[in-house]
Amino acid sequence: VIEGVVTEGVTANIGVIQAGTKSVFLFLPTKKAWGGEYAAGTRVEVVAVVVGSQTLGDRTLPLLRAVWMRPAFGAQ
Repeated sequence: VIEGVVTEGVTANIGVIQAGTKSVFLFLPTKKAWGGEYAAGTRVEVVAVVVGSQTLGDRTLPLLRAVWMRPAFGAQ
């Protein structure tokens, strides 16, 4: 379970989540069980599975695959 803030969209299915001091790539499957868009700055709660690491551009970060996701409310 991750609570964090969307910092950017890298591709149509991969975004960056900042959770505390750690950044991770989050893969959003095409067939997802949630709706809506998650723009940069959106606080989110995510249930995800760690699937390894990914290098995109000059960054290598842990790669997580979202199983469930929703906007988060309140302080982080």
